[in-house]
Amino acid sequence: MTSNVPSPTRKRPTQAIGAKIFHSCNIISLFIMLTSGLQIYNANPVFGGRAGLHIPPIFTLGGWLAGGSAIRWLETRT
Repeated sequence: MTSNVPSPTRKRPTQAIGAKIFHSCNIISLFIMLTSGLQIYNANPVFGGRAGLHIPPIFTLGGWLAGGSAIRWLETRT
């Protein structure tokens, strides 16, 4: 004997808006840290700088590595 009564559908849990915002910020931060880390990896003479594995510039973020230090030095001088 089978019943034709449909089983109740389970409601999927939803994330709060705050969790969605923070997860999005974490993904963006992770991407920026990963790509800038690859730039540092390329600049290090032990790893990628001389004859090691070189990551193509399209996968790295930023230009001149010491640029941030130069700008910080200018800000403290004024």
